[in-house]
Amino acid sequence: MLFHSSIQKDLARSFAAAFVVFATILKMMLAMPQLRRTDGGT
Repeated sequence: MLFHSSIQKDLARSFAAAFVVFATILKMMLAMPQLRRTDGGT
């Protein structure tokens, strides 16, 4: 049981890390056109 819980904990940690990376990339992709638009507008 202890072994199983440690695997679950490790899986949850790696999933959280992947989610953070995915969210960061998504945020940058969404922010890029806005940054370009404001840069070109001024």
